[in-house]
Amino acid sequence: LHVVHPWVNATEGRTAFLYMEVENEGDSEVTLTGAEAHFAESAEIVGFAMKDGEGTWQPIAAMPLKPGHHLEFEPNGLAIRLTGLTEHLEEGHHEDLHLETSAGEIEIQVMVEPANATQHSHAGHKH
Repeated sequence: LHVVHPWVNATEGRTAFLYMEVENEGDSEVTLTGAEAHFAESAEIVGFAMKDGEGTWQPIAAMPLKPGHHLEFEPNGLAIRLTGLTEHLEEGHHEDLHLETSAGEIEIQVMVEPANATQHSHAGHKH
């Protein structure tokens, strides 16, 4: 798996959402099951949905990813909800996090973007 532009919004609150693009460059399906972060009590995959005119996040136990495909974790789409934050997420800082997958844990470094950001500051350029 290849993770591109993982980011969260700066916050002093107790909840944050992790966004990123995940590409399966391997030969077999890999399932994302969650995450673990030293700065959060829990982390789970969630999907955004409208219910009775209100936006809500619904837990998703696992997200399979076929070879040659990618998943977009983005605002008002898929995300990893980090709850019980134990520290403020400060703009410009980086935080370490582990993605949990059927192929094992993947360590990533997450960029803390401005509180009002809607995408990673480097989004739109090629890797």
